[in-house]
Amino acid sequence: MTIFDLPTTSEAEAWAMIQATLERFPHLSRLYDEVFLERLVRRRQMDNYLLLLLVQPDDEHAIEFWSAVIDDLETEPSVLL
Repeated sequence: MTIFDLPTTSEAEAWAMIQATLERFPHLSRLYDEVFLERLVRRRQMDNYLLLLLVQPDDEHAIEFWSAVIDDLETEPSVLL
């Protein structure tokens, strides 16, 4: 998937891919609530890099990115409590 695919991805497809990412990285559910994610999915703009990373549950770059984010957050225990 590329940034150019976001506008043509259906809301249902985007949600399914985001759910797969959240299953892999459950801590992200504490960072991004459902209301925020709904706004991202509804708009599906090409310039939304965050959404692009969220809808790529099996992409190597996205996995590395989310792993680094979670690792950084876990160094500060109060962030994810």
